[in-house]
Amino acid sequence: MKREFHIKEIIEEFSILKNKLELLSAINLQDMNIIAEYHIQEILNIILDINLKNSNSKNENSVAIDLEDIDNSIAVQVTSTSRKNKIQETLDKFFANNLETKFEVLIIFILGKKHKDYKNLRIKEGFSFDPNEQIIDFAKIISRLSTLSTLKIEKIKNVLKNDKL
Repeated sequence: MKREFHIKEIIEEFSILKNKLELLSAINLQDMNIIAEYHIQEILNIILDINLKNSNSKNENSVAIDLEDIDNSIAVQVTSTSRKNKIQETLDKFFANNLETKFEVLIIFILGKKHKDYKNLRIKEGFSFDPNEQIIDFAKIISRLSTLSTLKIEKIKNVLKNDKL
């Protein structure tokens, strides 16, 4: 019962967050997106057992990525734009800045709803990028909740509940 309660609270918080972000983005107010990066950082750290840090804290407006875990060679771009051309733009900047030499994995987190498919993205030869697995959104996180321990689920709930956006 505790597990179900926490999952339902996470879904409620994601719903609120997603709607706020979409409405604010519609009128070009992006400050909440920046704050949401920290929530995504904490949530992905819990789910994936990694140690993402905000790239922008080192280099303001870091190119192509917002979060990075150097030790695990993972980079994350957090965006409210789910259009294919925005995804391609992120990939192009990632490769143009040779970030594939520093990071083996690129995850693109959509602060909203991702499209059903992202066919024909141009990926640099030798770099592995699966849009079905590496472009994620709130729904993808929710689908992963059932595989997590109750402790991790509770941690995610606490991230969302204790630091409301």
